[in-house]
Amino acid sequence: MKAAISVGEDLGVVEYDYPNFHLNMLWKRCIFRIWVIGFISDILGALLILAVALLVDKFCPEWNTFYFPGATLIAVPGALLSAVSIFLLTKYP
Repeated sequence: MKAAISVGEDLGVVEYDYPNFHLNMLWKRCIFRIWVIGFISDILGALLILAVALLVDKFCPEWNTFYFPGATLIAVPGALLSAVSIFLLTKYP
C-alpha cells in the first residue's frame, strides 16, 4: 500500500510516495514526544517565573508586580526560557 503526500504544490514540490506510510501511526509516534517536551519546557519557565517573583518580593517589597512593568519583567524571562528549551529539545533529540 502506498500513500502519496503532496507538499507545497505552489512552490513546485511534487508528490512523494512512501511505501506503507500511515499518517495515523506517524502522529501517534510523534505526539507524545512533542507533548512531553512542551510540558517540561513550560514547567521550567514557570519555575523561573516563580523564582524571580519570590526574589523580587524578598529584595524589592515596594514593587507591585501585578501591574504592567513588574509583571512583564517577571514573565518575559520565563517565556524566553520556555521558548529556548522547546527549540533546543526539538532540534537536538
